[in-house]
Amino acid sequence: MMASSMAFVAGAPAKPPSSSGTVGGRPAMNPYRMLGVGEDATYEEVEAAVARLSIKYGQDQKKLMQLAVSKDKIFEDRLAQRMSGSFKGKVKVSPYERAVVKKPLFTIPEWARNSVALPTKKYLKRTSLLMGIFVGLGFLTPTLASSCMAMAFISAAGFLFNRGLPEVVRDDFGNAGEVRPVQNKVVLKTILINLAMGGVFFGLGQLYLLHLPLPSWCLPDSFMNAMVVLGLWLSCLLFQVQDVDLV
Repeated sequence: MMASSMAFVAGAPAKPPSSSGTVGGRPAMNPYRMLGVGEDATYEEVEAAVARLSIKYGQDQKKLMQLAVSKDKIFEDRLAQRMSGSFKGKVKVSPYERAVVKKPLFTIPEWARNSVALPTKKYLKRTSLLMGIFVGLGFLTPTLASSCMAMAFISAAGFLFNRGLPEVVRDDFGNAGEVRPVQNKVVLKTILINLAMGGVFFGLGQLYLLHLPLPSWCLPDSFMNAMVVLGLWLSCLLFQVQDVDLV
């Protein structure tokens, strides 16, 4: 009978160790208790606990090794729980999961980054609103089309010249608190870009008028105003003349 009992014990499968069981006759280390965090702790909280305890234990290599093992154990358990859908804690980002980085729809080539810049949403709204007003005025009052083009040129030059510069500091009465020196090179570059873009779209408008008819509701002056303003809008929307690295 004694032999059969020994045979039964020898043939029984070994029970795998767990955090609540024993290892080598001693209670297994609870990783959460070792780090002093709850079972719903975020990855950031676990990392912070490890960093805090590492400073506390200093050069105790045995303790530092236990901290590292506990952290890995928590992360492995947490990942398994998330994969199975059983974890409902306040998880933010897992260190074992690689974040998917979305590529931008358009990237500026290296050689053009000193002169071309993509607009921000705020800048896009500001320029679009003002240039849209000039286009609308040209259609409402065709006799003011030339005046609208002149005002659009001045506005586009102001947008382009100040693009990339910090906001002007103003006092309580709205007066500018600083006077920026005028850089002749930047001013010349601004004028040339606006003239080039406005001229290109003026030429495109002329070609359209020569070969294609306009709708009955659209007068030639209004159409040309819209084309020139469009070119000026693109000039201040896509280009930059200030060296923002030196601002």
